[in-house]
Amino acid sequence: MFDRIATEKSPMLLRGVADCYDSAHHTYEHHAIVQKWVGHLLCQQLPLTANAILDCGAGTGYFTRQLKQYFPNATLMSIDLSRNMLLHHTGFVAQADQSQLPFSPATFDMVFANMVFHWSTSLPTLLHEIKQALKPGGCLLFSLPTTNTLHELKTCWSFIDHHAHVNTFYSQDYIQKMAEEAGFQITLHSETFVLYFDSVPDILRHLKNTGSHFVAHRPTGLMGKQQFDRLRRLYEQYRRGQLPCTYEIMYGKALLHHRY
Repeated sequence: MFDRIATEKSPMLLRGVADCYDSAHHTYEHHAIVQKWVGHLLCQQLPLTANAILDCGAGTGYFTRQLKQYFPNATLMSIDLSRNMLLHHTGFVAQADQSQLPFSPATFDMVFANMVFHWSTSLPTLLHEIKQALKPGGCLLFSLPTTNTLHELKTCWSFIDHHAHVNTFYSQDYIQKMAEEAGFQITLHSETFVLYFDSVPDILRHLKNTGSHFVAHRPTGLMGKQQFDRLRRLYEQYRRGQLPCTYEIMYGKALLHHRY
């Protein structure tokens, strides 16, 4: 059904994302606490049957392996921007941008996308691509961080300078609107996770080890000592024994009944 490896060039705008995940591929699974927890909750919404499945933004293949256990007879394809992440896979893979899927129309019964849609440069384009790749009656399961994610870090940086140091995340209303306009019947729900760390360096290290530290339009160069000291002092206002790092997660199940 698929070639063993198909390669699509990542758009230049997403090269930074791919580079971050390329660098984190050895540490990712050990540190991806939120990603694993969220993905397992997403698996609770899996359909009863699926013969052809796309794992979108599959990383090192942790959930590709889970999906194979749920659907042992299905054909699975995994895509990711990071070629190094895909080296951990043993099945069909493609290095590809989720907004430019290299598949024929009506290929998959299900698309599984755990904690990846927020890296898209255009949610409408992404949803259109997935709609085209799904068979009629197909199912899209997805999760992604939304607006309140990393709010502590974002607030602290806002007192230091006016540059972007934390990514902007899609809101629930926007996700709902774009999915419905794409032709999906969608249900959404949200949940908040809080991780706790001893220090600001531990928080930044956590983000780096999971490849989540890339920020579009962030100024280049190393963080200065004065900036870092101020960030650390500002973050202390949130300490309750340890320092919190908040993830607000949106879960979606979208069904494609018709083509428009």
